[in-house]
Amino acid sequence: MFSLTMMMVLGQLPDGEESVLDVLTAVRRWRETVGSGRAVALLGTAPMPFEHARMNYAPGGRTWQFAQGLVADGICPLVVCERMAGGYDGADPGIEIEQTDSVMIVRMSSEDFHAGDIIPNLIKAFDPGCLVGASARPSGRCVEVADGRPVWVDLFGDPMAEAQARAARCSEGDQLTAYRNLVATLVESGDVFSVVSGRQRDVAIGQLGVLGRLNRETAGLRMVHVLPCAAMGVATQAIAPDDRDPAWSIADDAFVILWSGGFNTWCDVETLVGGIENAMEKIEDLQLVVTGGAIAGHDELSWDRFRNLVEVSAFSDRIQLLGSLTTEELAWWVERADLGLVTEKVLYERELGSSGRMIAWLEAKLPFVATSQSELVQYCVDRGVAYAYRPGDPASLTSILLHVFEQRAALPEIGERARRLAREHFSIGKTTGPLRRWVSGAEKAPDLSRNESNPLSFWVMNRALKGALQEGEVLRQKNLHMEVELQQIGAQLHDIHRSTMWRTWAVLRKIKDLVTSPWSKAGTTTEP
Repeated sequence: MFSLTMMMVLGQLPDGEESVLDVLTAVRRWRETVGSGRAVALLGTAPMPFEHARMNYAPGGRTWQFAQGLVADGICPLVVCERMAGGYDGADPGIEIEQTDSVMIVRMSSEDFHAGDIIPNLIKAFDPGCLVGASARPSGRCVEVADGRPVWVDLFGDPMAEAQARAARCSEGDQLTAYRNLVATLVESGDVFSVVSGRQRDVAIGQLGVLGRLNRETAGLRMVHVLPCAAMGVATQAIAPDDRDPAWSIADDAFVILWSGGFNTWCDVETLVGGIENAMEKIEDLQLVVTGGAIAGHDELSWDRFRNLVEVSAFSDRIQLLGSLTTEELAWWVERADLGLVTEKVLYERELGSSGRMIAWLEAKLPFVATSQSELVQYCVDRGVAYAYRPGDPASLTSILLHVFEQRAALPEIGERARRLAREHFSIGKTTGPLRRWVSGAEKAPDLSRNESNPLSFWVMNRALKGALQEGEVLRQKNLHMEVELQQIGAQLHDIHRSTMWRTWAVLRKIKDLVTSPWSKAGTTTEP
């Protein structure tokens, strides 16, 4: 594991051709440093846990988890990150480069990351033996720029379960199609896959089957690996709050419950407020401290709903909304808190997923309360370092909070066990083992290396359907054109039949028939 204190900022470069050339030059030099060793490009998200950021998100933690795992095996990866909206203060600084002796990090805007030639040119300059994605969207970019190289796809939570959670929160618009398209792209194009839980592994295997990846070529091949969220092992210097700010002033003997992190689509804010209010009626010293807030561009409704509930609460003066804090400021509150809290809706996203914030709490010796829907929470409850309440039940949440408060003298010892659990079972080394083994001999999946057609491919069927629909539309347009022509011909015939010339011709025809008919009969008589 490398030292973060050695991180050196090479530059914050303005947008434009010069900055891109500078980045490519730096990457080529980094490739020379790597030499004949394994060159791995890791595409992910920033900010990462070690950064002095406005707000850290789960995909950034996933990126740093993978990077540290690779470095632990002596690999010097090129880590290319898109900046998440809301992660940093101020305007986007353009392209940034940082490096140590073990890793080079390139950060850029989401627009530069997902479009244009910057990423393809970086990959060409670095010439890695394989690409690794950390979370779904960066994995999608890996697939786009791999140019025949093996790709590790990270399904960091099930995308379709996340789509359902988003659709349940957002009452308007199609929230499903984009996620479905992403799943189809990743599953059909990835060479190997990672997930966060055993349950999600089963779902991913089902997705592989539906989309044609469970075939004769991949029989017997382990294509899906469980890589749980990890304890980062990042030592952060805690910064105490400013005593002059009344929002920070909480009594030393107060029982502090901490919510830290974004309010996502799965957050049950009604149960959170209801359970806390009921507990505050019975515990005068109870304080709720909330850090984080809305997740820009993903879910801002949950945070707005929570703030509205707090504003009308009779206990609003004991609920501190601190907003987004720096990593150092958050570390102080994690140390100060007695208990962490997450309230979750009943969703498949929760059953299949995991939680980086919970692992961080464990490592910081902070027990927590949540629902036991996920494998992670149930694992922690079974080992006595977390508490579970019934989802959607404020009374159940209140009961658990009262129980913990009554047993609060045991929390320090529980916290010590929580840290041991995090470091023994969720270490970087233990959680990244399958990734590191694959990278050591990365190769294309056998069904993809043969470049054979996939009969169950969503995109093949989608193109065929679009072709059929387009052909049907062409035939429909031709039919409409013929109907118009027939109507025009009919109208012309109608006009002709009503014309004076037609009527005159019809009269003359009748006269001719009357005049010529008897003679024609006589002319056809045969003499005996």
